[in-house]
This record gives sequence, structure tokens and C-alpha cells, in this order.
Amino acid sequence: MQPFTPSHPARRRRGLQYAVTWSLFLLLSFCKFAYGKQNLIVISSSEASVYQQAVTAFEHGVTQSELLSTYSLSHFQLDALKKNSKLAMVTEEDTVITIGSAAADYASRNFVGIPILSGFITRNAFAAITSKHPENPSITAVFIDQSLNRLLNLASLLREDQSPFKIGLLSQSTQAIKTLSNQANRSTKDIVVELASLQAGNNPMDVIKPLMKVSDIFIVRPNTSLFNRLVAKLVLQLSMRYKTPVVGFSKNYAQAGALLSLYASPEDIGKDTVRSLEQWLASPEKKMPKASEGKTFSIVVNPHIAAKMSVHLAPEKLQDELRRMEEKSF
Repeated sequence: MQPFTPSHPARRRRGLQYAVTWSLFLLLSFCKFAYGKQNLIVISSSEASVYQQAVTAFEHGVTQSELLSTYSLSHFQLDALKKNSKLAMVTEEDTVITIGSAAADYASRNFVGIPILSGFITRNAFAAITSKHPENPSITAVFIDQSLNRLLNLASLLREDQSPFKIGLLSQSTQAIKTLSNQANRSTKDIVVELASLQAGNNPMDVIKPLMKVSDIFIVRPNTSLFNRLVAKLVLQLSMRYKTPVVGFSKNYAQAGALLSLYASPEDIGKDTVRSLEQWLASPEKKMPKASEGKTFSIVVNPHIAAKMSVHLAPEKLQDELRRMEEKSF
């Protein structure tokens, strides 16, 4: 029987495999050091089409930018990460981008100290997440909410001959009511904002009906679970009864019966998230920007409701006029 020596074929194969593996490790380590490649790790909340559209728009924006010269790009589904957290090996040099509130919540709990940029999230959802995880300050967001100024500007474009022009605005928080009132009072456009608070235990009809009756236009903003389908249905029914146009916050709201909706589409969200990321990474100190609403928006009009209310609206024209109004304010 031939003795097992270093020159034996099996021993030589093992030695060769070890040498190749070690060489690959050194090569990858050198590439990381030499070229400084960092990771942009995108986590989407689910496979829902709206999230995937936002991710696609974000990835397209990244490829059109210069970010890929410094960063590599990876995308993970939240369910996959929950099953195997090692799929995304995140370091302090990497940046996490989340799409949807569930992904933002997961990242804030699992990537403490790692920069996190949250997209496709409301202001209320972001506040709830950050209040639960105050130990993670390295997180910011691009909200899908529309700013009050943008909503007031849109309302002013829909104004006819009413003086003053009364805008109905429903909120859940009394503090939000106070804040909105202060902001609205700064307006010099002869606009009066009529505010009402919907609290748990209130009869929605008792709150919404008097507000709808005195309003020339009624604005619905995304909020908590109190603003459910029942409330949405009630708003739209009263809108038709009193011929008060409703401005919704989603494409679905307009399809359900609002005159029009001012909202951030998945594509808008992807573009705004890329814009915020570029500004952040290009800043000298890479200081995390303050969470804020996005700059890109869409408008959709329900033609059937417009015909019933004898209103003639062109979404593209409204978008252009809104953009010009915002450009003048800067």
C-alpha cells in the first residue's frame, strides 16, 4: 500500500483548494480596501407592486447618478431577511434604504448606528417608529405626506369667486390642529382654514358633516387608523350631498369619488429618495438631512366627479402651476 505523503494526489488537491480559497479572500479584501466599495442596501416591506415600483424607480435613479462608482446596490425583501438575517451583511460604512414602514421598523431595530433612509412612509408612521427606538439616531425619511403649503396652493388654484375661500381640514390631533392653524394664518391669499378634530369615541358624522357644510373645498390627509374606510366613505358621501370637492391623498381616493388627489406615486417616491440620498452623501460632513416631505408629486382627477360638479381641471396644468408657485417661494 502506498504511504500517504505530501506528494499524494489527494493531499495536493486539498493544498491547491486551500491556496485558491485564500487567494480569493485576499483579492476580495484588497478590492474592498483599494476601491472603497460600500453598499446601498435596499429593503422593501413586501412584494406589493407599489413597493416594487418605488424600488425600480430608485434603482433607475441610482444607475443614472454617479453613486455606483462608489457604492454597490443590493435589494432584499423583508420576509427573506426575517427568515435569514445574514442575507444582508451590513457594516458601518454602508447605507440602508427602506421602502415602506414595515421595512423602516425592521431596519431601525436591527441596524442600530447604521445610516437609514426611509422612503414610502408617512410622517405619523415614522414618528411612531423613531419613538419606539430612540437609541437609533441615524435614521431619516422622505415622507409621502404632502406639505400644508402645497395643499393650500392647490386649493387656491381651484378657487372660483368665493371670498373668503374656506378649506375644510380634518385632523386627529388637537396639537396638529393648532400647528395647522398657525401655518394657515400666515397665508395672505384670503383663505380661511376650517379645522376639526376627530378623536377616538367621536361619532364621525357629528365631526365631518358640519365641517363639510361650511367648506368650499375639503382636504383629506393620511393619518392613523381612525381615518379608515368607513370615514373615507362618509367623507365622499357628504361631498356629493353638499357639492363640496374633496382633495384626497392617493390615486385610489380619487377613483373612489374625490374630485382629485395630490399624492406621491411610487415613481415620485423613488426619485425623491435618490435625490435625498445624493444630497446627503455629497454633503461635506455627510450630515443626515432632516426628515421631510418629498418634492415630487402627482395629481389625478376623477372626470366623472368633475362633470357632476361642473369643474374643468387639467392635471398637467395644475402640476405645472404648483411647481411654479413653489419655485417662486424659494
